[in-house]
Amino acid sequence: MSTEKFFRKSDWIACWTTFVVSMIVYVITLQPTLGLEDSGELIVASDYLGVPHPPGYPIWSLLTWFFQWVFHAVTFHGHPNPAWAVNLFSATTGAGACGVLALLISRSGMDLLRSLKKESNVLGEKTESLFCSVAGISGGLLLAFGQGMWSQAVIAEVYTFNIFFQSLVLLFLYRWMVEPKDSKWLLLCAFAFGLGITNHQTLMFMGLAIAVAVMFNELEIFKPKHLGFVVGALVALVIAGAGVYHANLFLQFLGVIACVVACLLIRHPFLVRDFVIVGAMYILLVGFNKWAAESPEHANLMWVSGPAHAGFWIWTIYALAVPTIATFVLPKGKIVGPTFLVMFIGLGFYFYMAFSSDQNPPINWGYPRTWQGFMHAITRGQYERVKLAHVFTPRFLQQIGTYLMDLRSQFYGPVAIISLVPFLFCWKVGKKNISWLVTTLVAFLSVGIVFMILQNPKTDIQNLFIGRVQYIQSHAIFVIWLGYGILLTMAALETWVKNNPYTKIIGVVLVLLLPFALIYKNYNDKGQLKVVGGAEQNGHDFGWQFGNWQLQGVQGIEEDMRYWYPDEAEFEKQWAAYPNKNYPEPMGPNAIFFGGTDPGRFVPTYMIYSAKVRQDVYLITQNALADNTYMSVMRDLYGDQIWIPSPLDSNRAFQLYVEGVRSGKINAGADVKTEGGKVQVQGVAGVMQINGFLSKMIFDHNQYLTEGKTDEKTRPVGSAVVYDDPPIDPETGLPPERTFYVEESYVLPWMYPYLTPHGLIMKINNKPTPLTAEMIKNDTDFWSWYCDRLLGDQKFIRDIVARKSFSKLRSALAGLYAARGKPKEAEVAFRQAVSLYDLSPEANFRLADLISKQGRFDEAIELFNVFLEKDPNNAQAAAFRGRLESMKAMTAQKQLLEQKFKSGKVSSDDAMQLISLYFQMGMTAQAENLSRHMLNTKELKPEMAMQLAQFMAQHKRYAVVETALKKYTALKPKDMQGWTNLAALQLVLNKPADMWVSLKKCIDVGGEPARNMLRKDKRFNPLRNTKEFQKLVPPPAQSGSMGLAPLPGL
Repeated sequence: MSTEKFFRKSDWIACWTTFVVSMIVYVITLQPTLGLEDSGELIVASDYLGVPHPPGYPIWSLLTWFFQWVFHAVTFHGHPNPAWAVNLFSATTGAGACGVLALLISRSGMDLLRSLKKESNVLGEKTESLFCSVAGISGGLLLAFGQGMWSQAVIAEVYTFNIFFQSLVLLFLYRWMVEPKDSKWLLLCAFAFGLGITNHQTLMFMGLAIAVAVMFNELEIFKPKHLGFVVGALVALVIAGAGVYHANLFLQFLGVIACVVACLLIRHPFLVRDFVIVGAMYILLVGFNKWAAESPEHANLMWVSGPAHAGFWIWTIYALAVPTIATFVLPKGKIVGPTFLVMFIGLGFYFYMAFSSDQNPPINWGYPRTWQGFMHAITRGQYERVKLAHVFTPRFLQQIGTYLMDLRSQFYGPVAIISLVPFLFCWKVGKKNISWLVTTLVAFLSVGIVFMILQNPKTDIQNLFIGRVQYIQSHAIFVIWLGYGILLTMAALETWVKNNPYTKIIGVVLVLLLPFALIYKNYNDKGQLKVVGGAEQNGHDFGWQFGNWQLQGVQGIEEDMRYWYPDEAEFEKQWAAYPNKNYPEPMGPNAIFFGGTDPGRFVPTYMIYSAKVRQDVYLITQNALADNTYMSVMRDLYGDQIWIPSPLDSNRAFQLYVEGVRSGKINAGADVKTEGGKVQVQGVAGVMQINGFLSKMIFDHNQYLTEGKTDEKTRPVGSAVVYDDPPIDPETGLPPERTFYVEESYVLPWMYPYLTPHGLIMKINNKPTPLTAEMIKNDTDFWSWYCDRLLGDQKFIRDIVARKSFSKLRSALAGLYAARGKPKEAEVAFRQAVSLYDLSPEANFRLADLISKQGRFDEAIELFNVFLEKDPNNAQAAAFRGRLESMKAMTAQKQLLEQKFKSGKVSSDDAMQLISLYFQMGMTAQAENLSRHMLNTKELKPEMAMQLAQFMAQHKRYAVVETALKKYTALKPKDMQGWTNLAALQLVLNKPADMWVSLKKCIDVGGEPARNMLRKDKRFNPLRNTKEFQKLVPPPAQSGSMGLAPLPGL
């Protein structure tokens, strides 16, 4: 046995060189403080050992907390700055991942190169080591300087840590594949795999690659004497899988037992055989729980029922017992059993979240101190259900093309082609190297293509921007092939020139310089700048501005400008350009701030809890009030200080919404379903209406400052600081009024009469407040100054996240102007929002909607022509442009019909067409007025009255429907169906006296056939048992024939 160390000195040189160079670039371009998007939430979760958004990232939170503890002395603008330490952690793990990959490329590259006898003999050991090391460095740095990896390595995020775990999994897996008898590397691989899943669940897609590696370790199992049993085991697994899919316990047990028997009939003790036996046993765990989930009487037998039920403990013991027993029973059990167990140990870090949640940290997502909250976290309960991409469709080909274009753009097209080189040589590199290349190919397809099928992404720019970070995993495998391609190309060329020292030096230098071309690309690629911006974040303090200026207003602006311009003369010059030294005012004491967008709620969270800016402010997320777990967190944090809705209050808001939808007063905006006796609301618009009810309750109940002064020695973690007891006004006997603010995500209509501009955000005044000229001037002057400042800053232009975030802020203020009847001011603000980020769908959509309502359709259409030139795959934009073109045509048709109406030459068909157009264009008042006008004309015919009744019923304009039905019954008093529909409507409108009159008319006209019809008409079920109804419609002596159909829409 060779005593040579597995990793050579040159391999470690590649590793540490890559790490150091990557780290230098990352630290130089590191974000100096918090950023936007999820940055604030993650940092506060780290700072307080809390629970960020699902799946909770427990190991990330623990390690980033340690980094914060080490670098706790770092400040920003005089405030604590834990963000820098978390950003540094991203840089460290990103550089570490690149270093590990360099080590892997260098060492595995040596095995590839030595399998090529001609090249290996010509090059010699020193050149071979040099080329392997250089290829490793180049491959690692190509990942490091790719836009995806670089952009995540300089901010507070979890993705570089995910790549670090994936790199460790690949390294340990390769180490084991080379020496499979040394099982500790497989155990390390399993532990890194399990632990890595607690950081980011996309690592699960690497499981298929691990399985393939184990299979390739023992291809002898596919020899003819074993093949029948192998096929039998596979068929049995398919049967078991079908049993799981169809929740059929018999098929599950049959398939698992048959699989185990088939495996045991393979007499040779293959490792892969024993892995299949143990793995098959877990099919029962999954399958039984799926079956029990569909059988309510067995729900307590599920693992997911929680520790309070027997099923949790039964299946936990089962999950641990299977590999434990296998350790002592199966021939390869001493490898298989511990492999599963160490993976479970890694996964066990998830349970840390329950302990963390129990400490009431400020970020306590999902409330995992409860079992329901814990399962919500680890199952990513807040996200939409998976909708798989349809593989055999043109759309999937477009998705694949977009993915490949992104891959090419990370590394330049010619560089990306080098990845094909190792596969061109694969027929020459030997069995073990082929096995490894196939394993990496399976890993790439799993974390790239298979994941994309699961993600089913849209291909417009906004969705590509959001989803781009998910593909860094595939980039990290792709660079392994790039490293091999570089190595084999160097070896082939150097062999061709017979190991010439000059070409060797030139080749090495060029290869080492290759990754630095990506740095040039980052700063000069206009296509990249348009879609994702620059990767660097040095000097980008837009997250700080976003939060500090919201909370502290003009005081925060002056404070930051003094740090930016330490020279007093320069500061005075810059400060003199600021338009109003008193606007916006800082938030009032113990204000309530409704955060909306991700940065709008996460950045202030960081400012309040970690940067210690305005710790007296109560921060409440407007989007999450309908979430019971979020409200539990709010009650823990603030429930002893301000009024927070109780579970009963939350149920009341839900009931108000459902009642409003059923009565027609509220447009559903969501699916309202009844399942298992429970009413469920699914859909953003519906949930936001419930949030609207709850936010109004909070506003109404917290009008005054009532909380007492807090003592820092006893103040609970997360509660607000109250600096003084509220003074009582001697005249009114009331404490001071509280101030409220909102950073809008979704529009909550009740707020609009109360809102006024307040710098970056909006103030919710205690009473409805008009927009004065002074308010508008302050807002306009502030944003003109700020837009000039931002658009003149290249850092801002290169920061897509910042551009999107500030554009959203300005769009919200523009929406306020539009809602308050200020179209001129709204247009100016929307155009500023577009200038801040020209690819903002919201800013462009709302601007086009505004100007189209003024009849400026050509301008609106041209706006979207320009937008679609920049984002051609945006289906929503294309559809909106189509609607604008339709609206333009409908407006022309409306004007023509209105002219005919004025001339008195309108027909009933023309009138109905005009009413329909009014509804399509959102002009409901005009539609109702015209309908009433038609109903009052002397020429009205019963058919027209019924047509209007049916049309208005479909649009839930019941007052007009009643008028139409009264006109109809006056014109056709002998039609019992007309009287029935009128009675049914009057029942809905709660007009019992009128309803009984109509019912009597129906029976007077129709006699017994009318009674038979009423007996079967479900609309009168609420009256069925009343004396009045039974008197009019006694139970039938025998069944009669069915009457006319009820009015559609009622």
